[in-house]
Amino acid sequence: SIILGANYTLNDRWNFSVSVPFIYINRSSLYEHYGNTPGNPRFNTSSGGLGDMRLAANYKLLDKSNFKMQVGLGAKLPTGNYSVKDNFHKRGSQGQDSLVWRVVDQSIQPGDGGLGVQASFDANYLISERVSFYASGMYLSNPRNTNGVERSSTLTKDAQGRNIPLSNEFSVADQYFARLGVRARIKDAFEVSLGGRIECITSHDLIGREDGFRRPGYIVSADPAIFYTAGNHTFGLNVPVALVRNRTRSYIDIQRGMDTNPNSERFGKPIQGDAAFADFLVSFSYAFRLSKRSENQFGTGSEVVK
Repeated sequence: SIILGANYTLNDRWNFSVSVPFIYINRSSLYEHYGNTPGNPRFNTSSGGLGDMRLAANYKLLDKSNFKMQVGLGAKLPTGNYSVKDNFHKRGSQGQDSLVWRVVDQSIQPGDGGLGVQASFDANYLISERVSFYASGMYLSNPRNTNGVERSSTLTKDAQGRNIPLSNEFSVADQYFARLGVRARIKDAFEVSLGGRIECITSHDLIGREDGFRRPGYIVSADPAIFYTAGNHTFGLNVPVALVRNRTRSYIDIQRGMDTNPNSERFGKPIQGDAAFADFLVSFSYAFRLSKRSENQFGTGSEVVK
């Protein structure tokens, strides 16, 4: 993904931001094509294009010499395609390969089809001239229930194989994100940080219903980062590494009595949902400040890189 963004500082208290994501995702799997039988080949599906844009207004709530805090409120616009289709490989009645044109997995759709409300905060507490604590977080509320795109043409069934009246459409899920850690400035050009972060797709929404198909869960990661600033240019590298992954069940999984962990009853493991997580993320960032850096700007300067 490439996220293009801009931030405009109106005065010492207010600034406004916009982000425009462009996404390309490739997904390989067994079960979506010939199935999980050993020896079956893997096939790929893909999607790409404009994602869901975000607009935000941010207000500097606290502006003390050693403690600064900013809060924000914004909107996520449903600008990304949420019904991308691709070819899936299926075996015909005679064992021949055939292609089926249908919607790709929800996890690789560029958008979700919902108009969302985003609340955020960003705080920085100065310990010394070069060391500070940081904390930031975001909650995205998606009031829309489902987006009208059917995951498949099959009926939803419970654990006994009986048809049940639950939506098979893609759910428009809430999500949240939070970071906490320590940041240190090395000389004048470099800044390093180390902390933790949590990212979550929720099982239940703050506003509205949560029918339909979603893959909820959360991931807790160690969150090292380094930034280099030269004049108005800031370069960043962030490589969070997963420490904890938890696949929580969605509303529809609970209603169906579904459990994707086959050993949960036998070994006393928790009932799990249907989610997958990355082992690590590599994020490169670049920011260019059009005007001269002001001493009154929020934070230490790394906040221009999101």
